[in-house]
Amino acid sequence: NYFHVFYSQEARPYILLCLFTILSFLFLLRFTKKLTFKSGIYFALFASLMISTHFFGLFVLVSQIIILFIYLLTIEKKLKRKLIINSVIAGLTIILIYIPSIPILLKISKMGSFWIPPPTNVFFKQTFNEFFGNSEFLIYSAILLIIAFFVKVFSEKDKNDTNKSNSRFSTSFIFLIVWLFVIFMIPYIRSYTNVPMLISRYFMSALPAVILILSIGLANIKSKVIVVLISCIFVISSFVDLFIVRHYYETVNKTQYREITAEVKMKNTDNSPIISPWAWHLEFFFDKNENTLTQNTLNEYLDMLRLGKAELSNFWFLDAHFHPFEITTENQMFLDQNFDLMDTVEYYDTWAKYYWLKNNNHIITLPLNEFTPNYLVNNEHLLIISNSTVSSKRIEFEKGKYRLIIQTKSTPNPPINNVNSHVDVSLGGKRLGGFYTSSNKVETTFFEFLIKENSVKAIELTFDNDYFDYMVDRDLLIYAVFLEKLKK
Repeated sequence: NYFHVFYSQEARPYILLCLFTILSFLFLLRFTKKLTFKSGIYFALFASLMISTHFFGLFVLVSQIIILFIYLLTIEKKLKRKLIINSVIAGLTIILIYIPSIPILLKISKMGSFWIPPPTNVFFKQTFNEFFGNSEFLIYSAILLIIAFFVKVFSEKDKNDTNKSNSRFSTSFIFLIVWLFVIFMIPYIRSYTNVPMLISRYFMSALPAVILILSIGLANIKSKVIVVLISCIFVISSFVDLFIVRHYYETVNKTQYREITAEVKMKNTDNSPIISPWAWHLEFFFDKNENTLTQNTLNEYLDMLRLGKAELSNFWFLDAHFHPFEITTENQMFLDQNFDLMDTVEYYDTWAKYYWLKNNNHIITLPLNEFTPNYLVNNEHLLIISNSTVSSKRIEFEKGKYRLIIQTKSTPNPPINNVNSHVDVSLGGKRLGGFYTSSNKVETTFFEFLIKENSVKAIELTFDNDYFDYMVDRDLLIYAVFLEKLKK
């Protein structure tokens, strides 16, 4: 199941919510059959884990309480006392285990707004479709099996069962329908009366009920040939959707926080502030001693800068979850007047921009026309077409820490043999390091180094993997070189 696979591979609680929902319902069912103390305690244990994993588990627990109440009304009078006693013990156990989570629940209950948008009329349909990866074939197959489930439930009742509680199909119906109805309707109503809270992944606890309904519907089709055929088609279609349609195991499909924060950390050697509306996520990746995180949108941060509520300095802005770059006209003018866009980093579903304060006395621009040997194209970039080294003029360095910033691009695009041009960087003949350039965009690369005593040295850039094949030539383009003396 695409939805199940997708959320089982995230460091989020949804798949645990699914697991504990299944186990709590399993022992609830056993408890209603035998009313033993042991099954009641197991139910309480897994129900406690369920509601402690995600607050939507509370809605599942409400459905389970309703199921127990319905069961209380239908069982023989002599068993009611035993059911009530064991249910009270299970309830007290749940409360006891849940006590540490109560402060969190109270905090959540006081929220007057949330990032989730108001519900739409098609929310339930969209969620059902997402359960099956929006695959039309799987959706229609699922609907067919749901119809088979309801046909079996009602035909069984009408045919041979006057006591509804004795029919296992009626029991299935009560468990599954109450399960689904309650966990969807309570948050749906609360989204209209209080704060929006409907998002498909929160309903991971509904997926087992849906799969059970499909399974019961399938198992009660009389023709074994049809059962086998539908089973094979359903499973094969699920694999086709994962492997062929979505290329799920070949392509990136989750927000690449790990990758983008690693690159920003590597480049943020001057400890520029990192601004992001997702700072509470990013705290996991950034060292608080080395990086300053601020939770703001770009507009909010620029407003602070314009009003003098924050210090003007270089800064990174990092966003994710398909948020576009959007700022007000006033803030765009302020940004253009005071900052240069030095670098853009992009990964799946996340991006970052590095803004450099203009007229910064600590930054020196090394003119490209002063590098030798020199082949300047359109007075914009330095072109290197064969393995060679270009050197800057000799630079007077004072003792201290520096950062070398190089903007490059490789040609052609796509690269020859999937390899872009490689650059080796040296200072006064001493190697600082090397890097592969990008053929998709002008990319910014940073090198930090220490000058132990005043000296005069040149910066050397070496293109060392030139290649020519069938009229296609790998070349290196250098767009800018900057030298920044880092503050103490």
